[in-house]
Order: sequence, then structure tokens, then C-alpha cells
Amino acid sequence: MLLSVKDSEGLLYETKESLERLREMALAVNAQELSLMIRELSRLDSSLKWAVQRKILFEAGILSL
Repeated sequence: MLLSVKDSEGLLYETKESLERLREMALAVNAQELSLMIRELSRLDSSLKWAVQRKILFEAGILSL
């Protein structure tokens, strides 16, 4: 969104510095990688609902990204 909208300041309640950092981060990740991360986080979220050791599962899931 930050890369496709010219005036993103009106859409997000962030400082100009924060928005610039977010833009830099957005440039570092392509759409395919982002889609994969979202799918993996969705799977992790589903798994966490039924996990006995949620913290360990969460940490392992984040490390796998």
C-alpha cells in the first residue's frame, strides 16, 4: 500500500520517519515472499489455537520465516 499510494500519510497514523522506514522495508520484500509469509503466519495462527506449548510453537514458527 505504501508503495502504490502517493499520499499514504492520510491513511496511516504514523510519523513521517516511521512511514519512510516502512517504505524501505516494503522495497526489501517482493510480493511472492510476502504472500508466503502471510500463509505461514495464518497456519501458525491456526496451530496455536490447539497447541499445548504455544510459546515454543510460536517461536519455532517465527524462526522458520
